Amino acid sequence: AVGAQPSVVGLDTVRHQLLVWGRTVLSGACPLHLPAAVLLSGPPGTGKTSLMQDVREELSAEGRHFVFRTRVPSSDTEVTPSPALYVLDDFELMLLGTPEITVGIQRLVKCKQVAIVAVVQAVESLTPEALKLFGRTIVVKVPKEEQRYQILDRLLHNVDLVAADPDTHSALQPTPETPLRKCILHLLAKQTVGYVGKDLLRMCRAAHVRTLRALPER
Repeated sequence: AVGAQPSVVGLDTVRHQLLVWGRTVLSGACPLHLPAAVLLSGPPGTGKTSLMQDVREELSAEGRHFVFRTRVPSSDTEVTPSPALYVLDDFELMLLGTPEITVGIQRLVKCKQVAIVAVVQAVESLTPEALKLFGRTIVVKVPKEEQRYQILDRLLHNVDLVAADPDTHSALQPTPETPLRKCILHLLAKQTVGYVGKDLLRMCRAAHVRTLRALPER
């Protein structure tokens, strides 16, 4: 069966940046040049939410004790836990529904050992006032061919891949060094320019369903 959507396949560099930043801010040893609030930006389906879940789990697995929050305190009287990691998913929608959220973020960035990640699809969608709250933007880009290969390999790791017909098999030119499975994955990665993780997941699931429907009934 087709696997679940991969979380951080092909996002090692971005993941490393977030982990280093998170460790430093949550430890309280944050230098002046390191912002407490960052933007995580990228097109829909590129794995931003899954990436932050992975980062959160790794920070916890390292033995770091921190509170996790998905919303900003609404008033001065609400206690701000510390250390704390705030992940604000769909931040553009949050701003539309609660414009005063910017005031809450201004309060949070003044607190020690508080790390804030606002997840957005496009930095351009934010107002200049909102942008000023964040000292850094980390970008998740549409996966390149090698990254698409890695994602497809993860999605299809339990699936036997075969050529549709003898002509296709010959055209792929498998060798002992490059077996048929790798040839098929490389071909799919080359043909899916512009696809993100969710697109590749849908494609693999649709192909799996078509294969099952084509099987003879028993």
